[in-house]
Amino acid sequence: MLIADGRALSRDELSEAGRILYLTDPYIYPAAFGSAENAAEAFVRLADVRDGMFAREHLLAAVEDGVVAGVLAAYERSVWQRGTLAALFAEMGKPLPPHAQEAEDGYFLPAAAGERGCLYILCVSVAPAFRGRGVASALLRAALARSSREAVLECLADNPGALHLYEKFGFRPVARYDGFACAGEAAPPVVKLHRGGGSPV
Repeated sequence: MLIADGRALSRDELSEAGRILYLTDPYIYPAAFGSAENAAEAFVRLADVRDGMFAREHLLAAVEDGVVAGVLAAYERSVWQRGTLAALFAEMGKPLPPHAQEAEDGYFLPAAAGERGCLYILCVSVAPAFRGRGVASALLRAALARSSREAVLECLADNPGALHLYEKFGFRPVARYDGFACAGEAAPPVVKLHRGGGSPV
């Protein structure tokens, strides 16, 4: 398995990464993009936004036999402006999904701020066909090797496999709170995890 820097990914690989990202979280990405196809098209465009949370320089992809198996986005700082999704969908010539503005206000804008002085790991997403094969571990190891800073991430509390993986890499739970959900939906519990900087991977 090859861990590729986002700057080396083709448009097709970025598109596939967007589809994988969409399938990872049942709350945020369906609200923001409306469909896997929209996420795939949007991801290609978002990857070219300088300093954006999904900018190429913030991405790592696991590629096996020419197939994108997983994607990770992490940054020490990023930008996201209100109206980004509306502008993106207008550029794509598609209607804005009904809950996209909620996702932008409730998730993307706060997430863009990250954690001052830390590596903020936004997502670790693995394609269903590649789960349980060490893809997430390989992506996480590569991301942590690129930064000596402390690292922070969030994980759905009902994902024990992911929580166990993060704890194996030295992350420790520091908070628990309600995550993003659209109006009228129950907010999922989220665990915030922290890892000290400079630790061996």
